[in-house]
Amino acid sequence: MNTQELLNVIKTNEDELPINVAIKVIEDKAPTLEYLQAWVGGLIEVVELPSGEQVIVNEEGLLLSLAPNFLLSMLTGKNVVGKGLVLVGDAKLK
Repeated sequence: MNTQELLNVIKTNEDELPINVAIKVIEDKAPTLEYLQAWVGGLIEVVELPSGEQVIVNEEGLLLSLAPNFLLSMLTGKNVVGKGLVLVGDAKLK
């Protein structure tokens, strides 16, 4: 499954994901640092995808023993835990 197909799956099902591994795709404008930190529950880490999207996760998620997030792990190719945001287009951080 390529990045765009996986993003479509996430967008279609984001309201049905368990809250501890929730994923939200933002496309319209860049969120504030406070919003990003509130969503992931702490300090943020930005993971850049080769296709240009940015994935925002909790920088200390592994230390905090957050639940595995298999969709974001597939998207990033890394071990991702907890909630995350995917920033696309105008929503990407500069």
